[in-house]
Amino acid sequence: MKLVMLPGLDGTGLLFENLAQELSRNFEATIISFEDVSGQSYQQQAAEVADQLKNDRIFIVAESYSGPIAYALTQLLKPNQIAGIVFLASFISRPSPIAHIAHLIPNVFFKENRFTRKSLTYFGFNSHFKHQLISAVFKSINTADKIKLRNRLHNIATLQKADNIISIPVTYIRPSKDRLVSRQAVNDLAKNCINYNEVSVSGGHFIAQLKPKECAEVICKAVKLATRSGIDDI
Repeated sequence: MKLVMLPGLDGTGLLFENLAQELSRNFEATIISFEDVSGQSYQQQAAEVADQLKNDRIFIVAESYSGPIAYALTQLLKPNQIAGIVFLASFISRPSPIAHIAHLIPNVFFKENRFTRKSLTYFGFNSHFKHQLISAVFKSINTADKIKLRNRLHNIATLQKADNIISIPVTYIRPSKDRLVSRQAVNDLAKNCINYNEVSVSGGHFIAQLKPKECAEVICKAVKLATRSGIDDI
């Protein structure tokens, strides 16, 4: 079985480096890059990812932007093909009341400077400034194809409420202070899950980057609970 990691808004997967390193102690992870995906809508992107994974049994880790793709995969892949999902500071409906204008964010906000560092520190890291992590986020964003990045922002802005039920085990890693994904968006996701567990980790929205060890521990536990002992290997 594969541990499949779906990245956040940057789409590159580069920001998974530290988390993947922590997970490598127990699993071999496959990171999907949306830079290699041509589909524009969430559904089109999910269909391409599903095609890549159609012959595999998987466990999904979906960060931020990728929540709706993980959600769509539960409908696109065969029953029992997905063992479980960990949503990392993610969502399957519009993440916040102001998300409908996400596509209007000026390009200047993607460039690292004093103002954008302060903004990212506040909104993304709950005011915990760590120069290396802040710079890594801007580097990853600026590595991404700008047209595809803009398209991902449009997808967030136009995201509608989900109505299909997720029957497989779901674990939600919720930052203690997520300023980008509202409590309502988390509740919307929980309502669509039959088997739901929520774990709080101290920090801001970029919790996988700020607390990779703690997130890896939650993921490892979720995988063990979701898989059948002695039958599935990961």
